[in-house]
Amino acid sequence: MTAKGEVLTPLNDGEVQALAKALTAQGIESVAVCFLHAYANPAHERRVGEILRAASPNCSSRCRTRSSASIANTSAPRPQR
Repeated sequence: MTAKGEVLTPLNDGEVQALAKALTAQGIESVAVCFLHAYANPAHERRVGEILRAASPNCSSRCRTRSSASIANTSAPRPQR
């Protein structure tokens, strides 16, 4: 993705599935997914998370775009001016 959220290189699902198999074979238990311009378009980041969860249901995966939203929702209230 570009900083404007445009697809620069299409995501290769097969490569991500192969990576998921390799992670499972190595006994990896948790994966954080964080793409540089996901703030502009989180489609690739979220798709990688979907593939990881489907290929390795026992592996915990978390996407930054989903994590930052939950962090923002649980942060301390801002002081009123």
